[in-house]
Amino acid sequence: MVDELRAFGKPISGIDTCQTLTPKDEFSITVDLTGARPESYAYLFLADSAGNWKVLLPNKAYSNPLRADKYTVPDLIDFKGRLHPPSRPGVEKLFLVVARWRIPVWEDLSSSLAAETDPNRARDLGDQVEARLKLENAKPASLKGLKLGDLEFNDSGSQ
Repeated sequence: MVDELRAFGKPISGIDTCQTLTPKDEFSITVDLTGARPESYAYLFLADSAGNWKVLLPNKAYSNPLRADKYTVPDLIDFKGRLHPPSRPGVEKLFLVVARWRIPVWEDLSSSLAAETDPNRARDLGDQVEARLKLENAKPASLKGLKLGDLEFNDSGSQ
């Protein structure tokens, strides 16, 4: 369903592609859905080393369902710049969920997290995202139409 998840201009497939970034580095993420069916539902989350969560997809520029295309986050048309690692050293984590159908729990989690302004409540919602990812990963591999992906990368903190 998802042919390729790209970051830093290169295909990614997991921890083996780990790179170290500094807060001065800019990055964007490209999710390639061109091999997907005509429409898919995509949910992309970023968890930083401080435990902060951000919803990257869906967003103002790209809402579900998404057609079979490539999507770069952040969309530089709507956003002033790219993403930057925080000044705190650690591991950043990207989580991608793509499905052929609307999954209400992912819709609810992504919209609640995107709208949340209280950092403590946002962390609680992030914990719920992680718990749901574990549940989805535990489902049988034969479940067609649902694809999960993740990527970890290191940031070196302030330099």
